[in-house]
Amino acid sequence: MKYSLEFKLECVKKYKKGIEIKKPDFANTSQKNFLNPVNFWEKIYNKLGVEGLKKKPRNKKWTIDQRLNIVKGFLAGEPIVKISLENNLNPSQISFWAKKYLESGISGLELNKGRPIMKSKINNNKSTKVSNNSNSQDQSNSSLSVYEELKLLREENKLLKKENEVLKKWKALVEIFDSNQPRQEKIKKIYNRVKADKNLRLIQVLKEFSIPISTFYYELKKEDFDKKNEEIISQMKLIFKENKARYEKEESKLNLIIEAIKLDSKKFQINEKIQSQSNLF
Repeated sequence: MKYSLEFKLECVKKYKKGIEIKKPDFANTSQKNFLNPVNFWEKIYNKLGVEGLKKKPRNKKWTIDQRLNIVKGFLAGEPIVKISLENNLNPSQISFWAKKYLESGISGLELNKGRPIMKSKINNNKSTKVSNNSNSQDQSNSSLSVYEELKLLREENKLLKKENEVLKKWKALVEIFDSNQPRQEKIKKIYNRVKADKNLRLIQVLKEFSIPISTFYYELKKEDFDKKNEEIISQMKLIFKENKARYEKEESKLNLIIEAIKLDSKKFQINEKIQSQSNLF
């Protein structure tokens, strides 16, 4: 749908003042979709003034490389308003190129070769008007979905990026699971990956790798307990070293363990493993 310069200026002024802008009767679109170009006009006006709202010349020829750079910038997330202002292009043209590129690759951006076939002139003025009206309606209908296409293209690009990221994350998890590392080490690394990524769910990951949730938490707790044991044993060695003369007798081993327990009485638990390691003294 083509709008006159006066109409665009009127909409921009109302937009700036916060006055409600209703779509004209001749606009074959919804009120919500009509406000999209109004928002774009306001941004162009702020940047380029009245000149930015005038119809752009159509005689410039864009090379494939130029089109490709513009499309790549758009698909990478660069604001279409910014691209449009910098290159003096209509958003509809940018979305058209992006759509062609996604459908056919770089071949979709190739320039049309040869001179277009001229339409035969119609002598009857009435039939000419009817033909022009039908063509304008087709153009209007095609331009209605410009902003919807832009949104779809952006969403499609985002989904592709997310899918690629998820695949990379799952590949990393598979590499960890298939490695020759001890089971406890694998579970630890998988847990750290899942904990650091909000998009990964622990239950889903465990189900995928056939790891029972009870086994998973058992291995984690076992690791924590082993770490605590190492810390306590280290403290026990330190106490013995500092009080070697005091603990010369064999029965002093019990007193040594008791003092170590006092360092962390709430967390420390005596088990067979600790008792068996007491012979290191």
